[in-house]
Amino acid sequence: MSQLKVQFSSWQLIRCLVLIVLSMVTLSLMGQFMAYHMPDFPLRDGLAMEFDTSADGNVPTFYSNVALFFCTYLFGIIAQVKKLGRDHFRFHWRLLSIL
Repeated sequence: MSQLKVQFSSWQLIRCLVLIVLSMVTLSLMGQFMAYHMPDFPLRDGLAMEFDTSADGNVPTFYSNVALFFCTYLFGIIAQVKKLGRDHFRFHWRLLSIL
């Protein structure tokens, strides 16, 4: 049986996720600033609506859904690995993936 090994730097992942979140917050702030202070800017409504962090159906909502799905998927993989290893906490990981 072949072993599957996945290696990544946790700091690189954290840096990438923080940059994504900071970018969305910056774009949201820019959109809100333009909505109130630049009434003649042609793209102000689109930017304000697509990156508004207090609204639904936009880029921050999509990112949040993808992040939650990715966590659920990882919990499922961990639960399967723990099941194969007959680990005591395999049911806990499965419960986390279901929740």
